[in-house]
Amino acid sequence: MKRLIRQVALAAMMLPNLVCGLELQSGLYVVESRMVLPHLDEMRRIVETRDICVRSAESLLDFFPVSQQPAMIGCRLVPLDHSKTDFVLRCDAINGAEGHASLQLGASHIKGRLEAKMGGKNMTFSQLIKARRRGNCN
Repeated sequence: MKRLIRQVALAAMMLPNLVCGLELQSGLYVVESRMVLPHLDEMRRIVETRDICVRSAESLLDFFPVSQQPAMIGCRLVPLDHSKTDFVLRCDAINGAEGHASLQLGASHIKGRLEAKMGGKNMTFSQLIKARRRGNCN
């Protein structure tokens, strides 16, 4: 019996973890991102690449590098009407951003677009991402 329990536990550890019922697996992802700013077409040509570790659905905003900016601290993506692909950007700060994101989730990849407007600066921007799973987090 103990052997069976150990085998079941080992098998469960080897299965990929799903992020909050979404199709996206937890793990290490390589993320390509592009900023889109009005009147700055040259920004569309700049592609940044970085690695992130996704452990839960609360990590979804981490796919967007702009979320690491000070003005985005306290922001999170909240599913829109129990959707698995459309989210509202909620921020705690008074002058924080507002906006929405749409994600296309797959078993080992994600594509997304975040559209936001910064409250105090009246600045609008979009960030496009493509990510693919590389393996487990360290």
